[in-house]
Amino acid sequence: MRDIKTVLERMKGMTPMLMFMTVYLLAFSLLEKRRAVHYTEIHMWLDERIPFMEIFIIPYFLWFAFIALSVLYLYWNDRRNYDRAATLLYIGMTVFLIVSYVFPNIQYLRPHYIPRDNIFTDLVRYLYRTDTSTNVFPSIHVYNTLCCMAGMYRCRHTFAKKTWVRAGVTLLGVSIILSTLFLKQHSTADVIGAFAMFIPLHVLVYDYDMVIASRRKRAVLQR
Repeated sequence: MRDIKTVLERMKGMTPMLMFMTVYLLAFSLLEKRRAVHYTEIHMWLDERIPFMEIFIIPYFLWFAFIALSVLYLYWNDRRNYDRAATLLYIGMTVFLIVSYVFPNIQYLRPHYIPRDNIFTDLVRYLYRTDTSTNVFPSIHVYNTLCCMAGMYRCRHTFAKKTWVRAGVTLLGVSIILSTLFLKQHSTADVIGAFAMFIPLHVLVYDYDMVIASRRKRAVLQR
């Protein structure tokens, strides 16, 4: 009983993240339901050279577990690094919502007909039915992946420093990023946009210590 109480006490620090995600998901849901909006098509010449490959539905769906488990792992084992990864997530997803509201965008890359019929194409069809092709720039799928990869790379916990763990994070992260292209969920421009947003924010957070609501700052405010 005491162990459960201790865990619950420690998890209270996740409240800001849970509140942010609730607001974010609500805002994104409203964004997806907008009607009579003029969308700008996102497209690059390179998109036509990338084939559709349904096997990438596996890393694409693994993204949800990767983000959630990475955030929880950092929170539990390296709070300083968690604060930085959370800051990147907060800022990036907020910027994404703002861009989507002021610059409605869409892509028309999805195949009109999927020639093969297997469990992977069935999952792709399910994805296409449940997720619209609007509000794709920059790719939040790619951006959040980069944030969690950076957090895991910098994690000071012994397990995260193991070579095979870092190799696994790299393999999964790269596969997730590629999946957005091979499943025709995003244009190359969306991926480039995600990197363009991530790189300067990463420098500000990790090199210039621009951290939102870190424990150290809260301690200073409470003195």
